[in-house]
Amino acid sequence: MLIAAIIGGGLLLIFFLLNRGSGGGGLVGPTWQLAAITGQAPAFQGVIPAEDQGRYTITFGDDGTFAARADCNSMAGTYEQQG
Repeated sequence: MLIAAIIGGGLLLIFFLLNRGSGGGGLVGPTWQLAAITGQAPAFQGVIPAEDQGRYTITFGDDGTFAARADCNSMAGTYEQQG
């Protein structure tokens, strides 16, 4: 399991992601699927049904880039890993 904090639209969201790809437990390589989400402002918590988790994914590249999908929306950018 990976816990990733992402700031979007001025809202801090904590994503709990389950590794659905092949391979080990590394961040880079597998495609991660959203399993649950928690928002801090406004307070929100929810679980994504297993059949819908493939519609919410993120993949981290070893070059510091990521590609994400949220239903019919997609985005790409850069990330920095600490620790």
